[in-house]
Amino acid sequence: IEPQCVPLLLWVLNADNQQGIEYIENALTLMAFMTQHGPSPFTPSMWQAYTSMYRAFMAFAFDYIEDVSIPFMNFVERDLQTFLTGGDQALGLSYAQMYYNVVQKVLTYESAGKRNKIVASQMLMSVLHWGRGSAWPNPPAAAGGAGAGRVDQFVAPYMQLVLGQLQQAKHISLKVAYLEVLESCIVYAPAAALALLEQAGATQTVFTMWMQPGVLAKHEEIRSKRLCALALLNMLRVPAQTIPASIRGGIPQIFAKSVEMLANLEAQRDEAEEADSFWEDTGAAGGAAAAGGDGGGDDDDDDDDDIQSIGG
Repeated sequence: IEPQCVPLLLWVLNADNQQGIEYIENALTLMAFMTQHGPSPFTPSMWQAYTSMYRAFMAFAFDYIEDVSIPFMNFVERDLQTFLTGGDQALGLSYAQMYYNVVQKVLTYESAGKRNKIVASQMLMSVLHWGRGSAWPNPPAAAGGAGAGRVDQFVAPYMQLVLGQLQQAKHISLKVAYLEVLESCIVYAPAAALALLEQAGATQTVFTMWMQPGVLAKHEEIRSKRLCALALLNMLRVPAQTIPASIRGGIPQIFAKSVEMLANLEAQRDEAEEADSFWEDTGAAGGAAAAGGDGGGDDDDDDDDDIQSIGG
């Protein structure tokens, strides 16, 4: 369907085409479907649509960050090589720079809204996670510095962008979203990420915020707990001499919080399995009851009457 659909996408996403604006949600839904289920690596035509989506967002589609985030992250996941090496000559921008510009525009716009900023932060995490390679989410065999993955060059600008917004975040859910980007950087390259925190003079501030019980508790999803635990554990793998002095004394606390987060993660997994088992058992029992019955003709008539009375 690509030969038929891409021209329509380009028409709708053309920043100079005022007539296409009313169809932009449909176009972005189609982009999400094609990038998720279509063949990869993507064709030059699909990357042309990527550029058009970028231009549309920067020109008039700022309110559609949730809609554009899905296809943008699909491009990263399913064609990382082209994302890292390609670009648009007319714009003079790489695909990775376009992606960063989208995130930066949302995070630095004061009125963007909490939900939009959380979505934009997830876009940064997508690059760090998929750029980590096949070893993700397990720690690399290397000592923990840069070089374990394919997106080393993005760790510093991503951290700088998030650190610039972290202190301004008023909602705890937004603070956790920004911390998750930093956690992803630590998992990707622990020694390099800790060094960058130290260079920014943000180590103590970030770790004080991170270790607050309320902030740790707001890592509510299993994915979020797993990421936090991985970041804490990866710090324990960094050679002691390279750990910033400002947190070296807090290693016992980091270890304790790692154990606590892993225990909470295991408990949440058990609860999820119990819930799944409950609904499976309930469904099986309901199916058996529906199939069983007493076998009498009068009972069948009673059931018909019950159905009719429920239906009105």
